[in-house]
Amino acid sequence: MKVNTDTLTYSTKDLHTIYNEFLKLEESLSSVRISISYNFSIKQQIDAQLEEVDNMMTIIENGILKMEESLKTASKMYQYNENNIVDYYLMLDQMVKAAEKGYPLTFDPNNEYGGDQGSPKNTYSNGDKTLEDIIKKYYPNLTNTQIRDYLDKLNSEGCGYVALVNTLFKQYEGKEDEFEKNFGFPMYSIDSSGKKHLNFDYVVADFYASEDNHNDKNFLFIHWDEKDDSEDKYNEKTKVVEGNGTTSEDREYRWERYLENHNIKGKVEDVKITIDNYDKYSKKGDVVIAIRPVQLENEFGETVVNDKTNGHAMTVTGVTKDGRYIVSSWGEKYYVNPDKIENQKDSYFDFQLVSYK
Repeated sequence: MKVNTDTLTYSTKDLHTIYNEFLKLEESLSSVRISISYNFSIKQQIDAQLEEVDNMMTIIENGILKMEESLKTASKMYQYNENNIVDYYLMLDQMVKAAEKGYPLTFDPNNEYGGDQGSPKNTYSNGDKTLEDIIKKYYPNLTNTQIRDYLDKLNSEGCGYVALVNTLFKQYEGKEDEFEKNFGFPMYSIDSSGKKHLNFDYVVADFYASEDNHNDKNFLFIHWDEKDDSEDKYNEKTKVVEGNGTTSEDREYRWERYLENHNIKGKVEDVKITIDNYDKYSKKGDVVIAIRPVQLENEFGETVVNDKTNGHAMTVTGVTKDGRYIVSSWGEKYYVNPDKIENQKDSYFDFQLVSYK
């Protein structure tokens, strides 16, 4: 068989060319593979760097948020300390005067900060004979159990009575002899450590027992006093009689009547008080505030009492630069923020001025 060498030679060359082209293609594929591997590695590095940047941004963002909260806290602390410094110097001046004359303050941050409607029951339960005598002056036939129940009722509705009584003690600061002559018991008691405590409980109980449920009735120009015990309601759930609280009209009528019976000239009137005009009114007398809902704050602006159902009356003792009222409630110091209360549904925010002659 004869082989065509020319054709074979040509075929060999052709195969060699194809082989070389294949090698080139293989080299190109290898370069592409390396490039792809390199680019993928770059992408991984970029992704890793971006993730690191993202984490850093999150850390920075959290740091800014924490800084913002810290600045808010610092601002609150500054306002609190500024208010406290002002309050401190005013209170220091009062305390110096009180110490010089030897009488306790009505609103003492180191002792009782006004009266507490729940305190008379505790005082009576500790065997206080004076308190028992006060109650029995008006209700001579009450048993010990009935007196405790009666003082429970006082606790349920007595905030308005206490708010008014606080103003009386303020007027009698430094006039202990005159007070005892008028009411028949000392203005303050002294405990075993020698500390003086104002007898808020005695006056609160006396005022409450003599005036609760008394109302002004009139026809034409004729006025008369009428007692309406139907104001009190029996609570089927708790099995106790609960009081109905006091309205501004109740407080005005009952306090003026009580003062008149003790030969004290005083007046209660409704007024429109704001943070801006409080100082003007406080120079004329003492201010009582009545609010609903009952949202009380501590010095840092944190809500510590939140009763959305009931109303509450308190004595106002001052205002702060951040626009809050300082109040006495349950013998403690609290703050009322009008911005959080005035626009709520079924809310009220009322003031009365109690003045003495």
